[in-house]
Amino acid sequence: MLNADAADKKQPLHKTLLFSDLSNFMDKDIAIFLTNEEIIQGKLVYYDEIANCILENGNKRMFIFGKTISNIFTI
Repeated sequence: MLNADAADKKQPLHKTLLFSDLSNFMDKDIAIFLTNEEIIQGKLVYYDEIANCILENGNKRMFIFGKTISNIFTI
């Protein structure tokens, strides 16, 4: 049984960045390796605090959920 005081003290939720500094990849051609083993290439044009990314490849833009990214490399 939980202590009433323990139930009242909710632990704060912490956002964890997958990558320490995506600004190093901005406006560069990159390859993103996904958790399903796909590789997506393009220029990084946007990212947010949880590593969601938008890549531009020619006239297409692709949105990638940060939680699906396993690795990023410049190409």
